[in-house]
Amino acid sequence: MMEKDGKAWSGQSEDREEGASRQREWDSKRSAGWNREEENPFRRKAGIKRFRELYTGKRRKDRTAWADYFVSGDFLEGYREGAFTGLLLEAVREHQESFPLCKEFLTELSIAYGVQPVKTGDGLQFRVENSAFFHGIENIYEIMQMGAAIVRYKGNDFAMLAGFRDYRELLMLAMSEWDDDTMLRLGKVLDYYTLSNISDRPIQDAGRYELSQRHPRSLKLITYFFTSRKLPKKVWQSLWNHLYLENATLGKEKLFYGSLREAVLGSVPELGEKPRPSYKELLREFYASGYFCNKGETFEGR
Repeated sequence: MMEKDGKAWSGQSEDREEGASRQREWDSKRSAGWNREEENPFRRKAGIKRFRELYTGKRRKDRTAWADYFVSGDFLEGYREGAFTGLLLEAVREHQESFPLCKEFLTELSIAYGVQPVKTGDGLQFRVENSAFFHGIENIYEIMQMGAAIVRYKGNDFAMLAGFRDYRELLMLAMSEWDDDTMLRLGKVLDYYTLSNISDRPIQDAGRYELSQRHPRSLKLITYFFTSRKLPKKVWQSLWNHLYLENATLGKEKLFYGSLREAVLGSVPELGEKPRPSYKELLREFYASGYFCNKGETFEGR
């Protein structure tokens, strides 16, 4: 009894001690992976479900299927989250014995994350792009080490590498205050996606210089960026102007940019409203000029 009173008097309580005990028990269970489904928000989402289905399915060696997955909204939702990449690694470990890593998957994974495994005299090393680092990329390293394969880029791979590089640049810009310098950088990225730069034609020796060409599939990355977040009006205005979205109503322009146009108009609808000419004002200017009655006798009239 005295002991209890003493603890209460000194600012301690049995309830607090009991709460600390429960906290220690909770921490130990967390470290042991207890109740992981509730801890990881991506476990039940479509990005991981689709990954598992593709990794173990009939199209697991289909590069097009993997390329489409890595530009999908389901994947991009967790793209740079450690909780998400941890589940990718977990799925690979779980199925590695029955479904060994294939080069089609590893190549598209390498392109998406900007991490290229290469063999050197010291073994397998990674060539990592500057913008590729984030908390959770170590899970990608581990997957690639399990594959222990060299990834060589060819054909359209360089254009897609550039596309993911642009996407990571946009993610960094989105964390800024959208000042003048940021808007200039945004304009530079968007200029790569004008119609003249979009092509699926492979370029020889593309790895030797900076590409201005982008693959049509990269537009899905740009589209996801703009359709998945709230942005200032001036950003939507820049997108509208740089990609000439007022023309994205027919043909190839609509195919490539239709979703972007809808996203802009959903946020800034006035951009789609063309100003109606005032014919009264035009006539007033015409009569005020005096050109109509000089019979071409002056230079201006002629």
